[in-house]
Amino acid sequence: MRKGSLCSLLVVFIFSSAMADVSVGIVQQNVGPAPQGQSAEELLAQVRERTQYRDFLLEELAATEEKIKVCTQEKKKWKTATILGGIGVVATGATAIGQKVAHDKQEKNKNANQTTDKK
Repeated sequence: MRKGSLCSLLVVFIFSSAMADVSVGIVQQNVGPAPQGQSAEELLAQVRERTQYRDFLLEELAATEEKIKVCTQEKKKWKTATILGGIGVVATGATAIGQKVAHDKQEKNKNANQTTDKK
């Protein structure tokens, strides 16, 4: 088996595993057009059933949109924290380099003063 097909198989497995965990309503009713020749009561019952199903789907959609909104906000927070952390690392590195240069300069001046005093 080639590497490409193994990777494709792995991606399909991961995707199907992730989709198996999703909690979404399952359609169990026949939601096609109403058959001809039914009584008004049967048609009203189907209308009520389909209205309930539509309401269920709208609730699921609203819940999913809320989850997406929360995930988007969390992603923005993590991105901001990562950027600020990176800036902090760069600033710390720059400060450390500046302190090292200043320390080396002081040592050089100290050594230069000691050599002039000995002469």
